[in-house]
Amino acid sequence: MPITLADVFDFVNEYIAKEGAEPAPHLYPKLYNMALSSIIGPVVSWRNTDSVVGVRTFNIPSDIRTLDYVMWDGYRLERTTRNWLDSYDSGWDARTGTPARFVWEINSLTLDRAPTISREGILRVCGEGDWPEAKLSGTSPDAFDMIPERFKMAPAYFIISNLPVGPEQNRNQSNARQAAAARWERERRSWNFHMQSLRGEAFKL
Repeated sequence: MPITLADVFDFVNEYIAKEGAEPAPHLYPKLYNMALSSIIGPVVSWRNTDSVVGVRTFNIPSDIRTLDYVMWDGYRLERTTRNWLDSYDSGWDARTGTPARFVWEINSLTLDRAPTISREGILRVCGEGDWPEAKLSGTSPDAFDMIPERFKMAPAYFIISNLPVGPEQNRNQSNARQAAAARWERERRSWNFHMQSLRGEAFKL
């Protein structure tokens, strides 16, 4: 079964309970997002959640700051300009079919063809930017959807190591927090390496 954000928070509760400390679930979402913010140069991916057959222009979230590539139905599209399309593909903005090129304009993206036939009906935009916040509920995608399955549990160790402790903390609790901090640092380094290695490769959710 895929890991969920609720699974991560349940793991934190269990870990804290074994220490003999009190859980603080109201702090978990904020600490989880603090962990995400420490990941260097993430490759993020936006994708539409419904079929886009018949749709030509899309609004892309502003948290994608630099563009790597755009994919339609699993195939990478060529980036171009309106001027090029106007010069070499007259009437492109009224045509339908299978997209081959796209125009990127600030926070919007326009395809050279309004799709009519599709295997997936999925437009995927990959680039470097900021992680959005992870949420326990709400519309998809959010940050949790973008995290590779291998690393979805990793921020749990950041949460554990950064929860406030009381003056009654014993040696076992102190050792447990130190172990969680060390585990997070190992996971963070591995995660950063993984994210950087995705540069120029298809990042499929």
